[in-house]
Amino acid sequence: MTGPGLTALVVDDERPALSELAWLLDQDERVAEVIAASSGTQALTVLEGRDVDVIFSDISMPGLDGMGLLNEVKRKEP
Repeated sequence: MTGPGLTALVVDDERPALSELAWLLDQDERVAEVIAASSGTQALTVLEGRDVDVIFSDISMPGLDGMGLLNEVKRKEP
């Protein structure tokens, strides 16, 4: 956990949904940082260099979808 709150990663290929969820999480005092990614592949790149406490991901995305992202995260972080 970074500082006094959670670090959240938000993943969605639809910009309005990504922006809205990131904004909502940013309003929560329990969340210290919100990182946004517009694809599963971009999320994996973020996760290579950062620790996050929670991931909010769209399930249906082109390329690496939410379930594929989950499987990759589980494989790398059992």
